[in-house]
Amino acid sequence: MLVILGSVLAAGTAIAINVATGGSVPHPFDQLSGWAWPAVGLATVLTAAIALLQREEGGPPTTSAPAVLKKRLQFGRAPALTPHLVPRNEMIKSIQRGWTKSLSRGRTIRVQAIYGMPGVGKTQLAAAYFSKSRFRYAKRIWISAEYPESIDRQLSPDQEGAEGESSKTRIAVSVTAGQRPVRSNLNGVPDTTQGRSAAEVFDVISRPRHFRWRSLVVFDNAVTLESIREYLPVGRLWDVLVTSRNPAWSVAGTSHEVLPFDQSEAVRFLEHRSSIRGNTAEKIWSELGGLPLGLEQAAAFIEEAGITAEKYLALLAVNRDRVLNAPVSSGGAGVAASFMIAYERVLSESAEAAQLLGMLSYFSPDSIDRNLLLQGSLALPADFRDTVQDELRYVQAITKLRKYSLVFSNANGEEVRLHRLTQAAIRSHLEGVGNDSSARWAQDVISRILGLAYGPTPNTNGGGSLIAGNRHVPHYLAVADNTAHVENLQESAADILYRLGWAFEPMADPKFRSLAPPLLKRALAIFKGKLGGAHPKVLATLTNLSFALIDLGKHDDGYQYLQDAIKIADQIDLNEAGDGFTGLLQILEEKRDRGCRGCDEDI
Repeated sequence: MLVILGSVLAAGTAIAINVATGGSVPHPFDQLSGWAWPAVGLATVLTAAIALLQREEGGPPTTSAPAVLKKRLQFGRAPALTPHLVPRNEMIKSIQRGWTKSLSRGRTIRVQAIYGMPGVGKTQLAAAYFSKSRFRYAKRIWISAEYPESIDRQLSPDQEGAEGESSKTRIAVSVTAGQRPVRSNLNGVPDTTQGRSAAEVFDVISRPRHFRWRSLVVFDNAVTLESIREYLPVGRLWDVLVTSRNPAWSVAGTSHEVLPFDQSEAVRFLEHRSSIRGNTAEKIWSELGGLPLGLEQAAAFIEEAGITAEKYLALLAVNRDRVLNAPVSSGGAGVAASFMIAYERVLSESAEAAQLLGMLSYFSPDSIDRNLLLQGSLALPADFRDTVQDELRYVQAITKLRKYSLVFSNANGEEVRLHRLTQAAIRSHLEGVGNDSSARWAQDVISRILGLAYGPTPNTNGGGSLIAGNRHVPHYLAVADNTAHVENLQESAADILYRLGWAFEPMADPKFRSLAPPLLKRALAIFKGKLGGAHPKVLATLTNLSFALIDLGKHDDGYQYLQDAIKIADQIDLNEAGDGFTGLLQILEEKRDRGCRGCDEDI
């Protein structure tokens, strides 16, 4: 309307000038004298300026929109950007291109989702876009959407807070005129929203304007589209940006996966954040899997504890779970807390999915094949066994875990992977509450596969067939490593280590044979600590360890362990130890005769 009035005003001005100069007026703009053109131009510019100011001030008022909302405003408070944040400019550009794609599809309310695992930086990315786009939108609204009831608390002025304070004093609305923030004198809640439901309040806030500038609303940590559907803005000119752990947003619009930092991004962040450089920064990146929240906490831990990065890595190697849970002033309650929020949601929705996640947390984080679980599934309790063996139930459990980005799966869902910090957080929680079921189930699966039901036997033929070309060996090792410290499961962890060492020992390739002694030494230390010295399992481990070392040419060490084995063999009744031990003494004597010609007579 203003543009039309401005045009009439400009035409009238031109006609008046033309008449005053004595010209005819059939086509006034054709007859304007030279000095009249600037006057017309000035009138047009003034008209355009008035229209732009009207846009800036929010356009003509609607009948029910409160006065405080008639300015360009920010409703809600976006999280502060982390200092030294590595700017993900390509991701922001991708979001900007996403709006164009939505427009080309004919969408009037354009929706995009940013998804990824806990701690990967989804909220920080959305906050960066929210900040950078303050001059692109007439209104910007930030809603924390982790729980639907939290949206109600943020929007409903009549809702009482946890401490009895009304939402009227808790909702903060910052009104921005130009670049100068002006605090609302309405305690943040427009008078016209009093007595309305949360959905009605949001409807008023998100009411479209008559002008053509778009507005932005961010739903941070939304679970699903359904959880925020009733709060989606009405009208046309809205951009909706969602952050979520759930990857299933393609039905709503364009979605973008946020990945952990690659090595160069992580090194750049650590250099800027705490001057950690070079190989040390790369090692921290590797240990924490590039998770931005983990890197921030690591830098803060190093800074506040006054230790070196090398000392941090040493602590992480020995006390990973405790270090990741350590609170720091700049990092909140610890990186594990972000995973526990998602885990608690899974636990409340599906016990089967939570059980599966608990067991998977003890495997290697990469390429966990369902076939691996099926091979050992008969060792699982009946109810949980069905979750693994029934394909539909397994897919449903994985789907529930993917909903919160706690696992990631390939296209057919047969292979999943986890982030190592997810695993560490879940293990720490389960062991902290005294729940060793998940660790025991992981051991049972691997033990079933390795055939530990028959007990460790010092067979000189070894078990190379168990691991030759077997891509699941990293999972065997991971389960043994991750359960060796659990009080009631140490002996069974040592059984797995022993069987793997026994399997590596006879392999032709020295590279694989060299893996046997460290595994057998770890098993030996656990067996001695749990069972004492004179035990058949200690004897079997000593025997195979001596064989492994002698075969690698380390004769002195091998003969020492062989001597120890013979001494223990004299202290126990091998005939009562089991079928696998009845021929042990003969094997030891033969090995001594072959390997000790010319060596010390005491051996």
